This record gives sequence, structure tokens and C-alpha cells, in this order.
Amino acid sequence: MSADLDPGDPQQVVSFIGSREKQIDAGYDVVREPLRAACHRKCAYCEREVERSAHIDHFRPRRPHKGSARSDAHPGYWWLTWSWSNLLSACLECSLRKGGVFDVEGRRMCPWSTAVAGEQPRLLDPSVVDPQAHLECAVDDGGTSERWTVQGRTPEGMSTARALALDTPSDRYDTHLGLLRDVVEDLRLEASRGPSAVREKWRRKIRILVGRESAPYRTLSRAYLAHHLGAMMREYDLALPPLHDSSPPAPPEPMFADDERFAELDENLELRVRALGKRPASHETRDLILTLVKLHPRTVDELAGLLPQTRQALRRHLQELKSNGQLRFDGTRATAMS
Repeated sequence: MSADLDPGDPQQVVSFIGSREKQIDAGYDVVREPLRAACHRKCAYCEREVERSAHIDHFRPRRPHKGSARSDAHPGYWWLTWSWSNLLSACLECSLRKGGVFDVEGRRMCPWSTAVAGEQPRLLDPSVVDPQAHLECAVDDGGTSERWTVQGRTPEGMSTARALALDTPSDRYDTHLGLLRDVVEDLRLEASRGPSAVREKWRRKIRILVGRESAPYRTLSRAYLAHHLGAMMREYDLALPPLHDSSPPAPPEPMFADDERFAELDENLELRVRALGKRPASHETRDLILTLVKLHPRTVDELAGLLPQTRQALRRHLQELKSNGQLRFDGTRATAMS
């Protein structure tokens, strides 16, 4: 960030981030698909299937929020803009409904801090906590048609359902509910063919609707089938698979395919390098050069292997940084100032 930027001034922060939207968007293009895969190709909040152009949501908003009747003001968590752990793949509806609101219990974390465990948000982070412990699908079938919503079991669950309007009947589930109604009808018709036919049909349908982590509206499917087919499940000894695998979790997949050039870089620095783009601003290139040289001395060739710049352009940047007293450069090798 600029040395003249006051991190405590929301207007300056908004202006700074706004002036770098292209660089930020370029970085998101790099992580969009890995993030979507990490979220099982679904919205992290409502489980709607999302396409390759899925919106990227900051769990802790990067921009300041002025506050409203349902939220206190906050200065934004701009320093987490590039933090992988703060990003979620989301549908546009959930992201817009969530907006910049981010209430917490007690004190907020200090700017530049990464100690997120010390802050107690009222919203659930589905990448950290098990939503099933806080939320449940509920049905209101007292009217002319069923209305399914998501209701909170805990204060955090209620805050999340309310913020995302999951607790309000809407048409977001209509298509999927139509599919579930057809499945229920098929299974009831199958009963005339005997237990074996019912169990085989159940096995095939459940594998599609609930058996895969990537199945859309998986939690709703499970609740709907249990609600409508509870008696049949008991009669034919049918079971719904658990939503979560009880076996030890597999090691997380890397954000990017292995590339020896980036092996020494941590995830955030690798993301900054990859997001630099073909025509970066000079100050951004120089900031990265300084960061890389601080890790250990580097030759022009080594820097050219990491940054999308010609050797001639890199030498110009290095000479400028040397003139400013920010590093040492002998024409071939750059070293950080002690």
C-alpha cells in the first residue's frame, strides 16, 4: 500500500482499492476455478450450483460499511483482500444479500491482523464451521403449497439465515423441489414392484441427490426425502447417507498445479505474482521485486523466471530501486538492504 494511505480512513481505503480493481479482478480470475472446486462447485451459502463464472465473495468484506439498522459500521478488512481463507465461491444472490454487513460479538480484529480466530462473527463461515450444527431445512405445509426455508438452530445460524434471506420463502428452490417431487412419486409407484425394486430405485436416486458432495441443495434434498418418505424408509429399511464423511479429511489440494518456479513462495505471494498481469504498474512490479529479494538475493534471470517482465525492463526497475536506496544491484544480482 502507499505510504501516504491512512488505514484508518475508510474513504482513502475505498479509493485505494477502487484504483486497483483491474489487478484485483485479474487475481480473482486466477483463483476462481480452484475456489469453485474447493466449494464443490456450489454456492458456499445456499448450495446452489454455480458456473465457472461464479462470484467470489469475501467472507469478511474488504470494503468499509457505514452501518445500518441491522449492522454497526466497520472499516472493511481490506488487508484480507488476497487471503485465500477469506474467499468463498458464491452465487450472486447470496453475495448481494450479504453485502458489506459483518456484525461481530465483542471487539473487531485489528487492521493488518490475521488472527481471525480471536474475532467472533455473527455470520457462519461455512469453510470453518459445520453449517449443519447451526442451520436446518424446515417446511411450512399449512397453506396451499409447501414452503421450504432454512432456519437457524443457534444465534449464529439465525443471523446467517436472516442476512442471506434463507429463512424467507422464495423461488430459489422451485426447480429443485419439482425434481424432488418427481423422485418421491417415482419411488411410491415403484412400491408396486416389490422391495427390491424400491431399494434399487432409492440407491440410484440417492447417489445423485445426496451421495455426491457436489450435488446442489444436498441438505434440502435430504430433509425433503425424510419428510415425505419417512414411513417408506422405515418399511423398506432405506437410509440416507450422512452429509459429511466421518473418515479423516484428505490433505487439501493445492490452489494451483505444481510449478517449481513458485515452490519457495507462500500461497499469498504466489497469488500476487500470478496476478501481476502482462502490463502491471511500475510500483507494483517494484513492490514484488523488493518482496522477492528480501527472501534471498536474486539474479535478473531468476526474477525474469518469476515475473512477466523482460530482462531489460527488470534491470530498469532494479536500477531505480538501487537509486532510491531500496536494494543493492551490481548489474546482475540484487540484494536486500541490511
